[in-house]
Amino acid sequence: MTKLLGMARNRRRLQKKFKNKSLTKQCFKDECDINRIVKSHLRGNIDDHVNSSKPHYGDFSNPVDYQSAMNLVIHANEQFDALSADVRKKFDNDPSKFLQFCSDENNVDEMVALGLAEKRELNVNKAPPEPQKQVDHVVESKNEQN
Repeated sequence: MTKLLGMARNRRRLQKKFKNKSLTKQCFKDECDINRIVKSHLRGNIDDHVNSSKPHYGDFSNPVDYQSAMNLVIHANEQFDALSADVRKKFDNDPSKFLQFCSDENNVDEMVALGLAEKRELNVNKAPPEPQKQVDHVVESKNEQN
């Protein structure tokens, strides 16, 4: 027995020192803490890891059904396919890249150059037309009075 104790005293401690910064993200420490996980399960929150999305609130009174949405996507793809090959190649034959390009107001001049839009001139210096005056009463003609 004394021999075993002597061996334990002569044991050398080994340590590893890391020179680089740790890649462990401390922001996840609470999610990984076993004590918190057990407390959560005891409260009945068993599916926290499954349902991690937040609820979405909004006005969904005019929903689009799945078939209508798919028809809309098919129609958009058909319109993209109807463009010239050069235009489609510019967007890597990807309708989503084309849609993103067309949604940016800074690309209007390039869209006109590609023939995708018509140039509109703004009349900044012209005054807007004056509204017509409303007539509150009916004027009788001279022929009707006699």
